[in-house]
Amino acid sequence: MEDNETPSSKEDVYNLLRIYMHVVDANIKKDNVLLKEAYALVSKCFEHCSSTSYLLLEINIPEIPIKYYDSTTPNVTVRAALESLLTFAYIFHLTKNSDEQKMRYLSRHRSGLLDRQEYTANSAEHKLKQVIEKREIEKLTTAIKETNSFQQLTEGEKKRILNGEWRLVGWVNIGIQIGFNEARFRQLYSYLCSYAHSGGLSNMQIQDSLISNQNKMPGSMAEVALPMILAHMIKIFCSLSPHSSEELQKDQIAKELVDGWIKFSQQT
Repeated sequence: MEDNETPSSKEDVYNLLRIYMHVVDANIKKDNVLLKEAYALVSKCFEHCSSTSYLLLEINIPEIPIKYYDSTTPNVTVRAALESLLTFAYIFHLTKNSDEQKMRYLSRHRSGLLDRQEYTANSAEHKLKQVIEKREIEKLTTAIKETNSFQQLTEGEKKRILNGEWRLVGWVNIGIQIGFNEARFRQLYSYLCSYAHSGGLSNMQIQDSLISNQNKMPGSMAEVALPMILAHMIKIFCSLSPHSSEELQKDQIAKELVDGWIKFSQQT
């Protein structure tokens, strides 16, 4: 892959999905418990990427019946995949030690439980669940406060975490830290957010497509973003698991594919 050259991504995505499965399976088969708490995020990213690869094809709904190319939803699901990658990296990769990893993991878990406390419980079962989870929140709060990493934070940062703000840096900052080119990442994330939030950019893009009678917009941002996300997830996972790294190193073609998309993400 030459510098500044946009590679063909469709077949690469399928190959990267296969590589993703192989490296994750290599860790599971060795019973390595290091990443057991990360598997939910690993699965979430894989599912978003897999589903997006099919959304990028022509959609066929026989019950209506209708066929069309969905030019919008892939950008929403790719954003979800990207944020799964960034969350995984923030908690399990961009940490100084196991203590900081524990603090970040528990803070995110606690944040989710805090959100659920705000839901209206309409049944006795759900009310009991909220009571149980409130106790769990209290235990998590104690565990977080006991970590050295929490104690070394500023008072403002401690307050943010205890208020449920588990991530102390922005998505763009995390993207840059894992190796994305800053300009490329900012453009990519801004574009995907516009679709997720029905921004004016998404309206203009869809309107332009309708005016020009083009159902499919070739070279969409989602098509290019998908293999970059998969490559970074594979690379980070392998950096955390020697078993997975060994699996990737055995396949030179797979390694070159991952490295090629990592390199592409680093270009402007």
